[in-house]
Amino acid sequence: MNRRFPTLITLIAATGLIVAVSVQAGILGSSHDLQAELGIDEVCVVCHAPHNAVDPVAHGLDYAPLWNHEAGSTVYTLYASSTLDHTPGQPDGSTKLCLSCHDGSVAVDNYGGTTSGTIYADDAMFDGAPGTSIGGARDFGTSLDNDHPISFLYDAVAAIDPEILPSSSATPVGGTIATRMLVDGKVQCSSCHDVHDVDGNPHLLIITNEGSELCLACHAK
Repeated sequence: MNRRFPTLITLIAATGLIVAVSVQAGILGSSHDLQAELGIDEVCVVCHAPHNAVDPVAHGLDYAPLWNHEAGSTVYTLYASSTLDHTPGQPDGSTKLCLSCHDGSVAVDNYGGTTSGTIYADDAMFDGAPGTSIGGARDFGTSLDNDHPISFLYDAVAAIDPEILPSSSATPVGGTIATRMLVDGKVQCSSCHDVHDVDGNPHLLIITNEGSELCLACHAK
């Protein structure tokens, strides 16, 4: 009997398990798979369109990857603190795309040119009771004054705050802060969250926050 055969079977089984886990991660079945909630049979269409995407300029967007969802025009109350080293401006870039649903001002089903949708991010149909989804609340409203600052230049802060790691620092999931976590040099929602849930971490995080791992990727504490 070939003594390597059981080992080979074990290896195949283990490899199959790894593949199975990898397949499960992704937008299908994640918090952003809205097929059941919206009664549709496409997962990407709520945000993206292969053809006839929205005109970014007309929608006040400076970042719109084949965007297919109505964008809001909210002016937000921002986080303010005496410990801030840099005052962020209004949300921009990819963060505006997230807030087009998550500030509760635009209906989730306002996509593909529809502007009369009636389903909002805080509706009970999303995973149970209102306000109990990712991050503790799916509808942030117009006030971001108790949320991590966003849409600011990371290096502008790192240059004056020794407790902020240089953007050239490596992250726990590969790459550097600049290449893995920033968008055009800025901290955005996607610095912490992966909208497509590729890694399958809780709360759509790019890195698990066990032991504050995600926080410590940027903060030298």
